[in-house]
Amino acid sequence: MPMKNARDRSPYSPAARYAALFLMLLFLVTALGCGKKSLPTTPEPMPGTPRALPLDQRAENAWKAKDYGESEMLYARLLERGGLAAADERLALMRLGQSAVKNGHAHIALDALDTLATTDPTVRDAWDWHIIFADAMDLLGKRDEVRQHLTGLLHDTSRPWELRFKAGITLARLQWVDQELDNAMRTLDGIYANSPEPAELSHGQLERALAVELRDERADILDALVDIIPPSRQNEFPYTIIRLEKARRLAQSEDTWSSAWHSLNRLSREGNFADKGLVSSILAPLLEQRDVPEEAGGIALALPLSGPYGEIGWKILRGAGVAQWRILMQGGHMNIRVINTAAHGWQQKLAALPDTIRVVGGPLRISTFKTIHANGLTDGRPYFAFLPSLGSAREGRDAWRFFSSPQDQVSTLLDLAVDTYGITDLAALHPDEPFGTRLTEIFRAEAEARLASVNATESYPPSAPTKWGAPVRRLVNTPKLDENGEEQQKPVLANGDPLPPNPPFKALFMPDGWAQAEQLVPQLFFYDEDRLLLMGPSLWAQGIARDNDIEARYFRLAVFPGAWWDDNPSPAAQQLRTALEQDGLGAPDFWIALGYDFVHFAQALGPVKSTWSSRVNSAVHDAQSITWSMAPIQWDDAGKAHQQMFLFQPTSSGFVPVDKDRLKARLDRVRAQHAERVQMLKDKSELEELKKLLKDGNTSGTLDQRVRTLLEKLNRRADETGADAQQDSLQ
Repeated sequence: MPMKNARDRSPYSPAARYAALFLMLLFLVTALGCGKKSLPTTPEPMPGTPRALPLDQRAENAWKAKDYGESEMLYARLLERGGLAAADERLALMRLGQSAVKNGHAHIALDALDTLATTDPTVRDAWDWHIIFADAMDLLGKRDEVRQHLTGLLHDTSRPWELRFKAGITLARLQWVDQELDNAMRTLDGIYANSPEPAELSHGQLERALAVELRDERADILDALVDIIPPSRQNEFPYTIIRLEKARRLAQSEDTWSSAWHSLNRLSREGNFADKGLVSSILAPLLEQRDVPEEAGGIALALPLSGPYGEIGWKILRGAGVAQWRILMQGGHMNIRVINTAAHGWQQKLAALPDTIRVVGGPLRISTFKTIHANGLTDGRPYFAFLPSLGSAREGRDAWRFFSSPQDQVSTLLDLAVDTYGITDLAALHPDEPFGTRLTEIFRAEAEARLASVNATESYPPSAPTKWGAPVRRLVNTPKLDENGEEQQKPVLANGDPLPPNPPFKALFMPDGWAQAEQLVPQLFFYDEDRLLLMGPSLWAQGIARDNDIEARYFRLAVFPGAWWDDNPSPAAQQLRTALEQDGLGAPDFWIALGYDFVHFAQALGPVKSTWSSRVNSAVHDAQSITWSMAPIQWDDAGKAHQQMFLFQPTSSGFVPVDKDRLKARLDRVRAQHAERVQMLKDKSELEELKKLLKDGNTSGTLDQRVRTLLEKLNRRADETGADAQQDSLQ
């Protein structure tokens, strides 16, 4: 820890001045004593003349007025004059040091601290002494020494806790000022984790101290800290305090008051604060000056509540109602208007929505959205469509998406196949119709972006299942190409029979429904291809949910994405399940979760006063950090949505989340078994040929030994194959 010897002493230090003053006074007293003269006295002022203020009072006044130049000069004179009581001298030295730092006089400040520590060593346990020291050393360009000093204080458990946590917060400030934002957050996390008991008290002290520290921070640094807030920790220290300071600043302007109120209200309900009154201490005075924004929480839902899609519309509305009730019970505000897009006059009702309705969720059908967009309704307020795409509308500018896209499904599958398992040789088997063709094109583009390749594709007529065998056969018999792009000769057995196919891919994308997959996959096995990672679309979930007779053995290596998981352990999913059970409304599903999450998202979005895409995208960036009951949706800076979907695997009793490690082990085992089976075929073929030679009278010791070796290998593999089959059946 840098101490006083780590710098040069100033010849004008208070100690030096005290010595000079002592010698001068001694000389004066001696001279006066020898001459036996009396000291001159100051005459009393004339009646009515104001008396000059004492030096200590003038110094006090300059200090309180924050006139640090005058304060430094007067406290220096006061100390030079001497005669101060011990407590007054300590105060004068401390204020001299503080004033000198404010004036950029680092050496004077350090000299004052040296004198103070010499006269009263206990002052080194006071934070005021150390912050002056740190600021003075920083003025001298010794930032590394300052950090070492603060780090030493932070970890010195013999020091008072208040001194330690203030040193830690100051260290974090130096780190974020130097653009070491992550290091600053780690420092604050460490202080919080090592706070002494009672934790509520020490954590509350930390929260208040950090809030004070952030008040004077530059706006660009605060914005940078806001940008790194991880969604999963937005309601935890230190991120709650960063969000609180951001909201406090927004509240200073009438233009941003609505957003500030929304943020403060959300923090008061969701933030994990040890000091329960911290948010209200900021919000309460503001509410004395301003009213709660009228538009707070005003949203509309454009949903079909009748007709063929009416059931889905009502499910979304059910989830939205649960979310609204939860928000109201927590003291929030949430007004919801519902427009039935299947009823006559729905366009006029959307157009007539009041200004207090700031956001619209829906619609559910692309034709309805095209009508809304064509009539200019998206110009008045942000629309978040429950659609996989927005047609010709520009996502992130004309409207926004609150739904997974085909790209999201493909991306989730390739995250597993390419990024996790390292499979770069892929194939696609799709129906010959627009949906399957488009998903295959997306699959190819996404694969190539990851430096993977789709080495084979086949299509089949969707309405003619009896003709599906031929494209499956062509696919699995796709020849491998050599380095010159020419077909490699297919290997054959010793007897001339062909070996099982060995196509140039290890994973297969099948963008069709579950019923089609149940007919196609067994044909892959028929053509002796059982080792592919099979990847289906989220559409599989609907078919599996209705299927009571799944041949699970064909789908041991199959996966598909989904946006909803019945047993999702997230707090939001648990809250949704509990609320529905308490109200006797059954179990949630994806559509109910969609409505539930959208209302919470809309509340987090706040009152967006402008449809300018940049402002909406900024608000979306903050709102996406909610706790999701379905798979989380994230938006990039351009406002384009991406849903990181769950991965599932079909089983005999439905579908379950994929255990990636277990699936990889099974994939490796199946491939090894396939290789063993191919080798067994080769050995059997060779054995048959050798037996023919023996039968023809061609005998030799070498030939007999080879026959015995092959028989032993085949018997051993038969036993191992039985054991492997038993193990697979158990899994």
